[in-house]
Amino acid sequence: MAENEIREGLRKYFKRLDETERDKSDMYHEVGKAIVNLSVIEEYMAGIFVTLSGPMKEAEAATLFYESQNIAHKIKLVGYALMRSGWTKGASEWPSLSAKIGKQKFVRNMAAHASLGFTQTKEAKGWKVMLTNQELDRKHKRTELEITDMKTAADELDELRRVMQKFLIRALRHVGPQA
Repeated sequence: MAENEIREGLRKYFKRLDETERDKSDMYHEVGKAIVNLSVIEEYMAGIFVTLSGPMKEAEAATLFYESQNIAHKIKLVGYALMRSGWTKGASEWPSLSAKIGKQKFVRNMAAHASLGFTQTKEAKGWKVMLTNQELDRKHKRTELEITDMKTAADELDELRRVMQKFLIRALRHVGPQA
C-alpha cells in the first residue's frame, strides 16, 4: 500500500512539474511576442519621425529619435514631426494612436524588468506562473501578470503593430517620392 501511495505521489508531482514547465514556456512565448511587437512599433515610430522630419537629414533625425530611451519622449517627437509636416489627417489621428502606445508602457516594463515567479493557486493543487516585479509599487504591493494577461497584451500589441505599419505607409505616401 505504501508503495502505491509513493508512486501516486510521484505521478502527481511530475504531472504538476510538467504543467509548470508548459506554463513557463507559454509565458516566455507571450513575453517574447510582446517585446518583439514593441520593438517593431518603436521602429515604425522612428520611420514616421525620420520621414516627416525633413529637411533634417535622415541620419540626424534617426540619431535624435534614438537618443532617448523614454517612450513618452519618442511619442512627443513623432507628434511634433506630424504637426510640422502639414499632414493634418495623420496629426489628428496621432493622439489616439499614441495613447494606445503609451498604455503599453506598463507591459513593456514588466516584460523587460520583471522576473518569472510562481504563486500557489487558491485550490492549493499547484503553482501558477506569474511575471512578477520584485519591487513594491506605490501602494506597497507586488505587481503580477498571469499568462492570460501577457497573452492579451501581446495580442493587443500585435494589432497595434499592424496599425502602426499602415500609419507609416500613409506617412510615406504623404511625403511622396524624394527627388
